[in-house]
Amino acid sequence: MGSTEIRRDYGRRAVRSAVVVVIAVCLTEWCDSNKTLGQTNRETRRDPMTPIEDDARLPRVLLLGDSISIGYTLPVRDLLAGEANVHRPNENCGPTTRGVERIDAWLGDKPWDVIHVNFGLHDLKYCDDEGNLVAVGDGHVQVPPDAYQANLRQLLARLRATGARIIWTTTTPVPEGAKGRVVGDAAKYNTLALQVAYRELGQDLFVDDLYALAKEKQAELQQPANVHFTNDGSKVLAEQVSNAIRAALASRNATASATARGIVYEDVNSNQKFDDGDRPLPEVRVSNGEQIVKTDAEGRYVLPVTDDTILFVIKPRGYRSPVNELQLPQFYYVHKPNGSPGLQFPGVAPTGPLPESVDFPLYAQEEPEQFKALLFGDPQPRDQREVDYIAHDVVEELRGTDAAFGVTLGDIVFDDLSMFQPQARVIAVLGIPWFNVIGNHDINYDAHHDVHSDETFERHFGPSYYSFDHGPVHFLVLDDVEWLVDPNGKGDYQGGLGAKQVSFVKQDLALIPDDQLVVLMMHIPLDGVRDRTDLFRLIEKRPFCMSISAHTHYLEHRMITREDGWQGPEPHHHFVNVTVSGSWWSGLPDERGIPHTQMADGAPNGYSIISFDGQRYALQYRAAGRLADYQMNVYAPEVVASDKTGATTVRVNVFNGSEKSQVSMRVDDDGSWVPLPHTPMEDPEFRRMHDMEATLRQALTAQGKNPDTIWRAITAPKVSSHIWSGPLPDKLAPGTHTIQIRAVDMHGQEFHDSRVIRVE
Repeated sequence: MGSTEIRRDYGRRAVRSAVVVVIAVCLTEWCDSNKTLGQTNRETRRDPMTPIEDDARLPRVLLLGDSISIGYTLPVRDLLAGEANVHRPNENCGPTTRGVERIDAWLGDKPWDVIHVNFGLHDLKYCDDEGNLVAVGDGHVQVPPDAYQANLRQLLARLRATGARIIWTTTTPVPEGAKGRVVGDAAKYNTLALQVAYRELGQDLFVDDLYALAKEKQAELQQPANVHFTNDGSKVLAEQVSNAIRAALASRNATASATARGIVYEDVNSNQKFDDGDRPLPEVRVSNGEQIVKTDAEGRYVLPVTDDTILFVIKPRGYRSPVNELQLPQFYYVHKPNGSPGLQFPGVAPTGPLPESVDFPLYAQEEPEQFKALLFGDPQPRDQREVDYIAHDVVEELRGTDAAFGVTLGDIVFDDLSMFQPQARVIAVLGIPWFNVIGNHDINYDAHHDVHSDETFERHFGPSYYSFDHGPVHFLVLDDVEWLVDPNGKGDYQGGLGAKQVSFVKQDLALIPDDQLVVLMMHIPLDGVRDRTDLFRLIEKRPFCMSISAHTHYLEHRMITREDGWQGPEPHHHFVNVTVSGSWWSGLPDERGIPHTQMADGAPNGYSIISFDGQRYALQYRAAGRLADYQMNVYAPEVVASDKTGATTVRVNVFNGSEKSQVSMRVDDDGSWVPLPHTPMEDPEFRRMHDMEATLRQALTAQGKNPDTIWRAITAPKVSSHIWSGPLPDKLAPGTHTIQIRAVDMHGQEFHDSRVIRVE
């Protein structure tokens, strides 16, 4: 289990007088400890055994353990500099038998707030009668399982008496070829230890799964045929140990804490209850929004929760979560015993006590390398009439879609959160699972703090950030809307993630391969997020990663570069999706009574289809109510004098174009293709239409009529990033000619359009 990283200032304020003990006994041989220690000394010229002087303003941390913990002591001190005083005893803590003998000396006479415990790697080793490490066939287990559990009960009873918060660290794995140990025994001893720990400590227990971390990257982190870690491996362990300490410190401020347990399973009989015939699923990730753990061999997980926690399963490839009648995936459990605070739009009703087991059913399904997903940006209905616009303008034409699932990229509604359900009911007609991103118009504006701004969203859709796999792709849904309330009670939003969410992303990405395609989905575009560089540091070395947002009500491909704080070898592709509502359902109505609602960049309202094939993806634009091949507008005069053709400009708005698109023009079939320069500008036709509608509104107003009763004023034009321009060939012969346009996008997709003109 990865542990959550918290804001350092938060931790210091909360625990200025706190003292933390971390007992991380990842037990190995004393002689190897000396060797590892020698390497550390030569490398750093610092001795982890040397006592340190306390900074009285900071909590005290004690690392108790063998050579594994000795190896990560110094990097933990570095990582927690300014957050905690990190101590350790000047000895190898050995097996549980030594722990029982020495625990009082290790604890000393000072109080502790958190104790982090692991015994096992020394207990399971094979020794001769003198206690020397020997080959498995030449000796006996140093501490047999029954004695191991008995010793742990005694140790944990002593530790519980301190009043400290206790963290258990699972023992790191035994690699092939390691002398005196059996591969797989670490997992067995971990199971035994957790059985005792849960019984002795109950809901007060925290678990830090170093075993899972090391097992995931065993070849990279551990020395060959050796239980010890390389220097770099110890640093990786140190990061998780440091996060465990931070999480334990942060937990002191929770209004209440408990330990959630449950099973992730394949629901063979489809009754959404774990019973006979169902298959537990190991190695499935589960999160509380801060920490991520993997289920054990029996499909079980354990996570701490507070009175405001949403537990969720990170759907693995080849499985689906159940959906409700609105096709909303039910991959989460909301734990709010007291419910949400009183708000204008209701949040979560009191959920009552934590169930004995919070289980997550999954169902096997085929997930090939190639699949499609639908992307809706800002449907944003104000009322039922605008929900009906969504139904007729977009949903009807998508019935029978072959997309695997869909996503709404925020601004699901427009401030009236009672529209969540009607809007979801319409989209459910498509019959595919539908995920949702929270937008700035989806939050509770009467909330007094960001932590409560998502309550109504959580009631309908679950966690505001989460992740899942589908096919070969990993999807990360982010909440990048921060709600701020000033001392006068005035609220506003800004783009931001926060340290808690960044920590979740860090842990999430650490559990997937570096070469897996990652798709980040959010509402506010990435370059408008205040702490975007924290996210950049986590994704910029990944060769396959892109991100998607909405929010702006125009379509744009942004290439995130060093000017934005990006440090990756190549610019990051961030796609600002077309919006379903276009310009907020504005503009003159069409023959159906639906506003034309063209966006400020001159592109029609609509949606996107994203296609995946392994590590590759391609984005396809769809204009609402139009054929699929409607991908651009070509602007040229109806008639041109033959001696003026070379001075006549043709402009092309390629709706899904980017700076990487190649747009060419030719006149008639026998003409040569000529590249057109990329010339961002206002869309000329949208400017004409905007000004015409404004003139008409003025005329109605002058007549004493209110134009708002007929249509909502369209938004003003903005510079469009996807316009190309160039002149016609000089001295075209009189007659009828066809301007032909060819556009090739960044994915190699080719589109064509044409316009007929007269030359006189």
